[in-house]
Amino acid sequence: MANLMVINRQGVLYDDRTRGDVLALYIPSREQVRRYADLTNPNIRTVKEQYGTIEQTPLWRQEGEAVTVYGLLPAELFERRTSVEVFLPEDFAPLGTSALFYVFSDQLIVHAVRTVADNGLASWGSSRLDPKRHGGLLNALVEAVSDRLLEGTAERILVAVHGEEHFYDQIRQVLDPFRVDLVRFDSLQKNLDKEPLYAHRDYSLWMLSTVVFAGLLVLLAIGYFLFSMYELKQAETKVAAIQAELSRLQSDTRLGNLANPKEVLNALGKPLKQRPSAIVHAVAEVAATFGNLEAVELSQEDTSSRSASRRQGPKLSATMPGTLEVLATVKVDGTPGLLVDQERVALAAFESRPWVRYIQREGGNNSDTLKLRIGVQIE
Repeated sequence: MANLMVINRQGVLYDDRTRGDVLALYIPSREQVRRYADLTNPNIRTVKEQYGTIEQTPLWRQEGEAVTVYGLLPAELFERRTSVEVFLPEDFAPLGTSALFYVFSDQLIVHAVRTVADNGLASWGSSRLDPKRHGGLLNALVEAVSDRLLEGTAERILVAVHGEEHFYDQIRQVLDPFRVDLVRFDSLQKNLDKEPLYAHRDYSLWMLSTVVFAGLLVLLAIGYFLFSMYELKQAETKVAAIQAELSRLQSDTRLGNLANPKEVLNALGKPLKQRPSAIVHAVAEVAATFGNLEAVELSQEDTSSRSASRRQGPKLSATMPGTLEVLATVKVDGTPGLLVDQERVALAAFESRPWVRYIQREGGNNSDTLKLRIGVQIE
């Protein structure tokens, strides 16, 4: 059941306030009706321009080659979110009807009359009857029907009532003596060849669906953003952990699990425990480059003081930490050679054996022997 309304240039005259789509009947006034025969491909924009309105919506229909504008749509209907269709009263008149009366309440009667011009073209004129001026609804309706019948023209008169059952029964009783077609307005059908003067569809469900869809998109975007931020944090945490592990591995490779520099220095200050045989072999190899090796002995003398006192065990050099001093005696076959030659041999020993820290001649050498103090790096 549609929400039935009656409107004119002044606004809404009747509204039964039924929920649902709006079906409105428009009562045009002669001052507003315009006919345009020079409009090709008419649309709402061109009709607005031709009719001279910008803000309001014209109620128009193309009839043959001409376009007829019957008036302007009230703003109240334009702003309705439900579907709205606007028709003329005669659009619901059955075929052959010459006059009609639509009764919508005890305050409103819509009257329309069909006339035929000399050229054979038929047209309708509609108006609003005010029952108050004729002593009430029933008196006004009886007078209007009587006037049509007194004209003596054989015509079909339609009376359609929209209202409660008791209201319909009252009208049926007073119109019973007259030859009129009395029906309920709900039983009338719109002529199929009549297009609405104005129509817009119910977009509320579509708009609601659009809003819900847009809301879902926003929620998805927010969720994706939060999930991306979470994954980014997780990735940053993993990268930091990998970098920390890489730094630890590099530190372990360089420092042997020592992260404190003081601990590293302490570790470097501790002597490496080399076997004496390895030290003697290394020194003998160096001393043999100067001549025939006769003897090798580990020094028991403190090299920092050269004291004559005997000490227990070999001593590290005080001037070069981590270096062990070894005495070697070499036979040189009658001549120790020039100092330049000895320095050349010593330089060659340094270059080929990086663990040799220094080589010193011992005082008191005779003509056929050479005593050397050789410092060996053992740490």
